[in-house]
Amino acid sequence: MNIAFLAPAGAMHRVNGSFGKSLHYAPLTLTTLAALVPEELKADMVIFDETAEKIPLNINADLICITAITGTSTRSYRYADYYRSLKKTVVMGGVHASMLPEEAAKHADTVITGFAEQTFPQMLFDYQKVA
Repeated sequence: MNIAFLAPAGAMHRVNGSFGKSLHYAPLTLTTLAALVPEELKADMVIFDETAEKIPLNINADLICITAITGTSTRSYRYADYYRSLKKTVVMGGVHASMLPEEAAKHADTVITGFAEQTFPQMLFDYQKVA
């Protein structure tokens, strides 16, 4: 299983935005999710944080997992729609998806709401069964 974790950024915070790299902070969301991937899945993982680098459009992954806050939701949805057009399975989570799951579901195959400690690993096991 190949998993890509994406954190789209708002215009000011993108790697080529108004703030320099030294002013960016690194949220722990994506590294925490990667740590929650059960070892028995033997998953290959890659993390793309748009505050540090551009998100590539040619990601080799079975699952594209995107986190979104309200300020990045529109951009996150564009990425989600793009990867779904390539027949990738898109999982959306984060505060925005938790607050507006019906909206997020229009752009993702799966929406994770709330805290991911239990739901995210179970979702991966479920995905493995059907993939």
